[in-house]
Amino acid sequence: MQEVLAQVFTYVWGVWRHRWLVLAVAWLVAIGGWIWVWQMPEAYVASARVYVDTNSILRPLLRGLAIQPNVGQRISMMSRTLLSRPNLEKLMRMTDLDLQVNTEAQKNNMLSDLSEAISLEGSRVNPSLYSI
Repeated sequence: MQEVLAQVFTYVWGVWRHRWLVLAVAWLVAIGGWIWVWQMPEAYVASARVYVDTNSILRPLLRGLAIQPNVGQRISMMSRTLLSRPNLEKLMRMTDLDLQVNTEAQKNNMLSDLSEAISLEGSRVNPSLYSI
């Protein structure tokens, strides 16, 4: 027990002797971290899992087809429906992104950026469960 205490006191004495060096290194690491975080681009990420009854939504589109489409085809049809221009314009208005837009060209750029940033993925297990 005495040797453990002696070793602990040795470490404490060593840290106390070099406290200013440790403090300077801690400040340098903290300032470096703050600069690194400040340089990071702002990125907002949100995800949602949504249950969509694709059979009732896609039934009018699929009328006349003999076979049911696979998950990839369903995702393609749902993404075209959900990421249509009217829906993206509504999303833009609801999130106040249209306040940053002044011209029609800026609006088109914003809509194309939104359509590229939003991804839709389907579940292989449950074809009606989507991740946005």
